[in-house]
Amino acid sequence: MYPVLFRIGPFTLHTYGVFIAMAFLSAIALALREARREGEDANKILDLCFYVLVAAIVGSRILYVLINWATFRHDLFEIVRIWHGGLVFYGGFIGALVTALWYMKRKGLPLLRTADIMAPSIAFGLFVGRIGCFFAGC
Repeated sequence: MYPVLFRIGPFTLHTYGVFIAMAFLSAIALALREARREGEDANKILDLCFYVLVAAIVGSRILYVLINWATFRHDLFEIVRIWHGGLVFYGGFIGALVTALWYMKRKGLPLLRTADIMAPSIAFGLFVGRIGCFFAGC
């Protein structure tokens, strides 16, 4: 376990956060490459990735807050302080899935073709993110 990469004064860079950022960035790059290879509009895929990223963070935080409501009911501002920790994978997955389906329907992206484009990115991003979890001690 190596949860902190380094500290400079009050600034702390956590290993998990670095790996999650690398996971999202590498997954987006892979999805864009695959979209271009398949002849799909890369801009729509990039927009899809942005919406999925936001939905994953929001969904993972919402589920964490619901599961641990006793901790948050006395200080509601703590709900938005995600830098204090508290994200749940399944909440992020549900939020991302619902948002992806909505976006694909709205933009007319074919479900199976888009899923084929995104699947390797999702798998690779999950792999990199789990390495961050390992370093954090999950």
